[in-house]
Amino acid sequence: MGRIKTAQVKGLGKEFIRAYPDKFSTDFDQNKSVLEGTRMKSKWLRNRLAGYISKLAKQRARGLVITAPLKVEPAEDEKERS
Repeated sequence: MGRIKTAQVKGLGKEFIRAYPDKFSTDFDQNKSVLEGTRMKSKWLRNRLAGYISKLAKQRARGLVITAPLKVEPAEDEKERS
């Protein structure tokens, strides 16, 4: 059996992979270097996120997980113009 991930890791991991699906891959080290660019201070959290994101990417590659992209709502100025 695998290790249980916390809700924080799962939530952030899914959020990152939805927001930036093209930046992450199945490679842990590449995901770790992408996450180093963020303002994350915790090495523990960065490593857990990189591992969880690589797991999600592997599942997505096999077709097991379908993650919808984030819906970006138009700015309020654009809503008023419509």
